[in-house]
Amino acid sequence: MGIYLTDQKIIDTRSSFHELLNHVFSQNKELYLEYGKIEYPHLKTYFLESNYPEDYDLSRNIPKEYKLYKSNEEDFYRLANKENKNAGFLDTSRGRIWQFFSLEKSEKSDSFVKKWADNTINLDRCWQSNDTLKKYETEYTFRGIGIKFDDIFTDYKDRNSLSLKLWTKRGLSEIEDKLYKLVKEEYYRTSTRIQEDDSEDKDPIFLNEIYYDGKVTTTFSKTPDHLFNFNRIFINKYVKLLEIIEDRRGVFGEPIEILFDRSIDIQKIANFFTTGKYPFRLLLIKHKEKDDFIGLHGLDLHTHQPISIDIGLDYIWINIPKITCGNAGIRIPTLLGFQILGKKEIFIGGEKLFA
Repeated sequence: MGIYLTDQKIIDTRSSFHELLNHVFSQNKELYLEYGKIEYPHLKTYFLESNYPEDYDLSRNIPKEYKLYKSNEEDFYRLANKENKNAGFLDTSRGRIWQFFSLEKSEKSDSFVKKWADNTINLDRCWQSNDTLKKYETEYTFRGIGIKFDDIFTDYKDRNSLSLKLWTKRGLSEIEDKLYKLVKEEYYRTSTRIQEDDSEDKDPIFLNEIYYDGKVTTTFSKTPDHLFNFNRIFINKYVKLLEIIEDRRGVFGEPIEILFDRSIDIQKIANFFTTGKYPFRLLLIKHKEKDDFIGLHGLDLHTHQPISIDIGLDYIWINIPKITCGNAGIRIPTLLGFQILGKKEIFIGGEKLFA
């Protein structure tokens, strides 16, 4: 990481954060467009869903090797560690959806978010389903996908897995296109790379990669404002999805239905839901069991609120009670999407959830 990022003065305002991003983006853009390389690490934006009350002391759950400082501006915080006094920045100005920014290398920022958000009550990721990622590809210029399949419902020694990254600058070749079409029939994307084009300039406005777990990496952006405009769109989409789940759940009591195009192993899935393990964060017990059906109920560990799940041979129903957080209604279908092979359709009240 360049000296500019580690030995600078403390950044405790949005304007000084914007100045930093301006420098990073301008350097990265020039190198990337000319040579396909970057000088500074990508900007990582982690979108998080929060159920914290407004007066909660956010520093309470920060991993011990870090400190979180309230900045001179409302809803803006600075993260520091021994090596970097500007290790990250937290913006909580959008209410329920938080943005955590980091210019540290991915292994460091990913590790911090995992220790913090994935192990703290009332924090969760802003999960991006296969259909959501696919929609971004139609709204912007497609620049590639990532696919990762890990059969977590099978014992480790017998598991199958697949990882694929397919990036393009000028469109897929004939062979790449065949591979893409073949793989996406069985496997769901875990990331998508997009760019926004500029009708008045040959250079793109930004280049982003969006991941299933709500992480967005930005290689460059013409200005920070272009980046933050994309972030606003991202947040608005997610809030709307939460509203659909919580409104329909609250008024009609309708479950989220996941329909599979083949039979699933109901015992293995049910057993995994009883462990409380990440990434599902469900601690359930079986209360009904037949050869072709298992009913479970218990806690969503994101909020410690009740949830129940019904598993059939080719379907899963997620029942989220009234006045509870609806984020599990996005988390569970998203994770099942790329950890069970084949096509899935996801509905609430007879309408496609991620349409």
